[in-house]
This record gives sequence, C-alpha cells and structure tokens, in this order.
Amino acid sequence: MGYTIMVGMKFGFARGVFSNEAGLGTAPMAHGASNSKNTIEQGLWGIFEVLIDTFFVCTLTGLIAIIFLDANQGTKLNGAELISASFGANFGNVGSIILTVSLILFDFSTFVGWSHYGVVALGYLTKRNKIASYLYRIIFLIVGIIGAISQLDLIWSIADTLNGLMAIPNLIGLLILSPKIIELTNNYLKDPSSTLMKD
Repeated sequence: MGYTIMVGMKFGFARGVFSNEAGLGTAPMAHGASNSKNTIEQGLWGIFEVLIDTFFVCTLTGLIAIIFLDANQGTKLNGAELISASFGANFGNVGSIILTVSLILFDFSTFVGWSHYGVVALGYLTKRNKIASYLYRIIFLIVGIIGAISQLDLIWSIADTLNGLMAIPNLIGLLILSPKIIELTNNYLKDPSSTLMKD
C-alpha cells in the first residue's frame, strides 16, 4: 500500500510539474514579456495559471479517466490513449476529435513556448548572439523530431529527470529570495502602487 501511494505521488508530482512548470523557473520568461508594470500583480497571475491548470484541467482529465474506467477495463492503454478511449467511449467520435484537436494545440503551444524559453536563456548567456540563436533553433527542431518518434517511456523519463534538475537551482534561488518576495508582497497588499516598476 505504501509503495502504491509513493508511486502515485511520484507520477502525480512529475506530471503536475510537467503540466504547469511550477518551480522550474521558466514562467518568468513568459511573464517578463508582458506589459504589466506591477511585478507582484504579474506574479499573482502566474499563481492563478498554475491553479487553473492543475486544479481544473488536470483534475477534470483525471476524473474522466476514473469515472469512465469501465470503458477501459482490460486494456493496457496509457496517457493520451487512455483519455482518448475514455472520451471516445462516452462521447463518441466527437469526444475523440475534440481531445485530439486540444492535444495538437497544447503540443504546438508547448513546443513554441519551450523554444522561446531556450532562445531567451541562451540570449542571456551569449549576449543575444544571433548565430547561437539560429543554431539553437535548428538543434531544437532536430531534438523535437527525435522526441516525436522515440519511445514514450524513454521521453517521459528524460523529461522528468531534466525537470527535476531544472527545479533544484531554481528552488534554491527562491528560498534565498523569499525574504524579498515576502517584503514586496506585503508592500503590494498595503499599497499596490508601491510595487510598480519604474521606467
């Protein structure tokens, strides 16, 4: 029983982090491109998006798999195939089509987003060298193609490992900066205009 709970928690944390990227340090690159003049307010939007993604999208997906489990008894389906079978068994072809279109849009936006994160990070390290940026994009496309045709279990293992390695230094940084974050948040709660960015 304890092992089952441990495995469930492991996969829950891994997929949760993969879906919302909380703690990985990637979201600030997207939030930094916004027009918001208030850093704390923008951070609160970041918390909100994690809440919506994790407690709404992921919970509904999990509930669909559990509620419609009867349709999947005796199968060895996993991941998107399992959810697709659940949708298809209960909503017919329309459910499978809606899920497929949603997955395509999610995958494409994730691919573009991670490409942007890499370009921003590499730009910081290379002082926005254009050659390095183009080389990164080419390598990113090649790795994306390899990932699309590779075995799913291997890709998940690599993704989980790399996400964990990204989270470690970021969480250490957050711990070090937590007094400043608490101070800015308290200032924002007292007077929202106190945390406005200066031009």
